Amino acid sequence: MKLEKYYENLDILHVNTTPHRAYYIPRNKQQLPRCQYLNSLDWQFKFYNNPYEVDESFAQGVLENCDLIPVPSSLNMLGYDKHLYANVKGPIPFIPPYVPDENPTGAYVKSFELTSEQVKLRNFLNFEGVDSAFYVWINGEFVGYSQVAHATSEFEITKYVHAGGNVLAVLVLKYSDGTFLEDQDKFRMFGIFRDVYIVQRPQEHIRDFTVRQNVAQSMKQVDVNIEIEWDGKPQNLIVEVSYKNEVVYEGNDTAFKIKNPKLWNAEEPNLYTLKLIGDNEIIQIEIGFKKVEIKNAVLYINGKTVKIKGTNRHDSSAYTGAAISRDQLLADLKTMKENNINAIRTSHYPNSPWAYEMYSKYGFYVMAEADIETHNTCEIYGGGHLYNSKIELVDDYTFGMLCHDPRFYEALLDRIKACVIREKNSPCVFMYSLGNESGFGPNLEKCAQWIKNFDPTALIHYESSVYQKVGYNNNLTNIDVYSRMYISPDDVRAYCEKDVVAKPIVLCEYSHAMGNSNGDLERYYQTMLEFDTYMGGFIWEWNDHAIYMGKEANGKDKYFYGGDFKDFPNAGNFCLDGLLHPDRKPKTNLLEFKNVHRPIRAKLQDHKIWLTNQQDFVNVKDYYTIVVTQYIDNAEVKTQTYDSFDLKPHEQKELLFEFTEHKAVDNYLIISYYTKTATNLIPFNYNVGFDQIILNKVETKIAKALGGRKVTVTETDTKFIVENDTFIANFDKLKCTLEKFTKDNVTYLAKPLDYNIFRAATDNDRKIIAEWKKAGYNRTVIKMLDSSYEEVKNKTMIKFKFLITAVFLQAIMEVETEYTITNKGDIQVSIHAKKDPVFPELPRFGVRLFLDKSFQDIQYKAYGPYESYIDKHNYCIYSEYKDKVADMYEDYIVPQEHGSRYGATYLKLSNGTHQVEVTSKDFCFNVSNFTQEQLFQTSHNFKLKEEDFVTMCIDYKNAGIGSSSCGQAKLYEPYAITDTDITFKFELLFN
Repeated sequence: MKLEKYYENLDILHVNTTPHRAYYIPRNKQQLPRCQYLNSLDWQFKFYNNPYEVDESFAQGVLENCDLIPVPSSLNMLGYDKHLYANVKGPIPFIPPYVPDENPTGAYVKSFELTSEQVKLRNFLNFEGVDSAFYVWINGEFVGYSQVAHATSEFEITKYVHAGGNVLAVLVLKYSDGTFLEDQDKFRMFGIFRDVYIVQRPQEHIRDFTVRQNVAQSMKQVDVNIEIEWDGKPQNLIVEVSYKNEVVYEGNDTAFKIKNPKLWNAEEPNLYTLKLIGDNEIIQIEIGFKKVEIKNAVLYINGKTVKIKGTNRHDSSAYTGAAISRDQLLADLKTMKENNINAIRTSHYPNSPWAYEMYSKYGFYVMAEADIETHNTCEIYGGGHLYNSKIELVDDYTFGMLCHDPRFYEALLDRIKACVIREKNSPCVFMYSLGNESGFGPNLEKCAQWIKNFDPTALIHYESSVYQKVGYNNNLTNIDVYSRMYISPDDVRAYCEKDVVAKPIVLCEYSHAMGNSNGDLERYYQTMLEFDTYMGGFIWEWNDHAIYMGKEANGKDKYFYGGDFKDFPNAGNFCLDGLLHPDRKPKTNLLEFKNVHRPIRAKLQDHKIWLTNQQDFVNVKDYYTIVVTQYIDNAEVKTQTYDSFDLKPHEQKELLFEFTEHKAVDNYLIISYYTKTATNLIPFNYNVGFDQIILNKVETKIAKALGGRKVTVTETDTKFIVENDTFIANFDKLKCTLEKFTKDNVTYLAKPLDYNIFRAATDNDRKIIAEWKKAGYNRTVIKMLDSSYEEVKNKTMIKFKFLITAVFLQAIMEVETEYTITNKGDIQVSIHAKKDPVFPELPRFGVRLFLDKSFQDIQYKAYGPYESYIDKHNYCIYSEYKDKVADMYEDYIVPQEHGSRYGATYLKLSNGTHQVEVTSKDFCFNVSNFTQEQLFQTSHNFKLKEEDFVTMCIDYKNAGIGSSSCGQAKLYEPYAITDTDITFKFELLFN
């Protein structure tokens, strides 16, 4: 098919589209929407490898041998084209404005009916999202062209339609010159993936309107000015504003005042209904009044300092791709609210316009981001950019080249207008973002100035303004915040402690949620509480991107990521970086986020309980019930409920609760916070968070068996055999370990005890795993230096001195281990290790026991009931728990370290008849049906196969989780195992 190559012409972005406008669906005088959705399951469709293959008859709506498909949809999810996940490396050659001639093309045909009454009106065809560029014909006549994947394109089709049947033909190209501005980190899909509809309008109508507002500093009055742009002659107009069905203003004047307004914020999303009532049409939207400003480098909303506790959100589903329905979004928003998320960055493009209505209704601060990312410019040959978290402006080579190329200015401005103009009336939007990771330069400087000219009150964000092209000085006048990605809490602190802080700092991406992650959230939160100039940030990101591929033969769901489709280029599993798994099941990462960001916090100070309201606008007494329970020896002894605890925003106050000081046993308080009433998304009596105050914590002691017949010790060149009529313990002298243990004719160990300094690397270990492997941590061997035994009273001591090393390497550490065995077969283990400091920090240090597969029941005391680590246990409670080994498994798509329990004092593993018990003063443990070796070597969770034994790791320490899969290079040192002198003692009891 012969096409005008608009898709390779930087001077043509749209043909015959209407100017950008605010989003609304007009109504007739009977309040019925004048909107005809073309969304359906029966669009005719045919896929082509390139537009040249399309027959010329397609413009007439002729498609032979075609399929029927749903619209909206992502074509890749329907089996067309191929899946490709790319991040920084673009999917096509970097030769803008040219794109490959083999350009996947989708031909769509849809028949629709219009009544004679409808065609008397003016008709406008709207596409809310088409990736990446498209041509439109109606009844064989060319209507127009548009490009910008994630924004609305509207065509007036009045002269092309008639009463009765009409035929719409849409040709969608996967690649256009717009693709060079759309290098977002996601699966690259194409097609008509958002709503398509026709709106009917009177001959003269309101084309666009802007609700300007100025909330007084007293917050007691708002001045409203509605700017109207008419298409045709202005008509009679009545403006009506109501709050909960009570009219607060009605009149012909578009400038008016509202006294004592109910202001909008994320905690109390008060909305007013605005009606613009003309002679032949009504436009009705929900508006909100708020005052957003920055004073002295601090963000204020409605006069209050506000903290952003947000997440980045892509349009992404493992089942529907980029095509997201209202129900899907509503489910996500409910989960966000349940987990104390109050803000969304629309990374890295505008969402569906109705999404902002939902964000406003349910209460989310939204950073509205334009459909711009040119990260691919870093990857051209000879290109790149420098990154340094310590400095504010970084010399950039090619990163910002399109921001300096005047040919791209109009395209960049068009995308920013498409974002700002459409969402200008959305209450949820508190800040606009120029886009993401595109460097900086004069093009974006002028775009920022356009926003300020359009709305002087608007706040502008752009993280890549920290990148500066060599030989150019950035003009940052219109960038209102200092934005960074993935810098550490210490770096944030350094910024906030400067002598002069000119702008508030926001982390538009931080604490990368890839795999088992987010081990640093509490540190970020404490830093945010300390500095008003740190306004918070947005987790990267909301959910894992993956493609559902059915079920494996073993019944497991299969999810594929980058590279699984033989796609090139691809960024592997870097798309699995969300707080949710692909099936929308929360990771423990999200549970940690929830409790770190709980709305109320408690602490014990001077033997008093102090509560702080962490919220910015609401009083605790109006929204929450507080329940305090004391546990002594892990049993509930007292509970008290507070239904109306008066605690204003940011206020701290004592909570009166008489608790018992008991020093002999475990003694702690659980202070839980529940919703007092149901809200739009959260039910009544929902637990929004908790605090645990530990008053006393005791070491667990094994109830040791007494007596027992004297043991005999048999020594050979390679073995120590310790035995009596009750048990037999075999020790391997060469491997310096307990090889076999049998008691009362039960053999407990399936394999010898193993000294363990490795773990299946988490995604956050990806930067240090090379060092760990280089250091041989994954392939250690034992070299025995000395072995001996000693008998004292009713105990036998087996002593080993050995080196842990690896082939072609020096010794990693020298270890002395002593096994003390009682005459009843109880074993005390003492390990003293001296690590060569030349070697890197350890993943873990401890031992592994391999037990019979029947040992599946577990009881323990530690932080639980979920996986917990030194830096990731705020969502856990220190207590006693019972569980199953299989249920300790955390199902990450890429298998990795998981399921540890931190702060343990004992664990018991049982098969119902016999058990293995471990105690120590303070240790970590993990029990699993999979070995760390299998987890480390397996690419996908559905490929795992249970071992025929149970692995029990007993760790002196397991390194923290952190979030360094992106950005930060190292784990925070107090959470790392940097010890060079280690002493670890624990007791084993087999019975």
